[in-house]
Amino acid sequence: ECCNEDLKTRGAKIIFLPANDIHLVQMDVEQMNRVFHNLIENSLKYANVESVQITLSVKEENNRKIITVSDNGKGIEI
Repeated sequence: ECCNEDLKTRGAKIIFLPANDIHLVQMDVEQMNRVFHNLIENSLKYANVESVQITLSVKEENNRKIITVSDNGKGIEI
């Protein structure tokens, strides 16, 4: 639902890579939706490529859930 029109316009793809055996966690769903919306919006805005690909992945390490959001843009120059 987030950024649907921009995703279509840019020919963008979102790929979701879920973990196989991840346990449910309690979280503020509204806040997490806001975080993902902002990250996806930034990817669309700043990825200077013709076809944007955004990858969301989830994994569990040492009883911690790790969510990664990446895109195929050039990144931030330091």
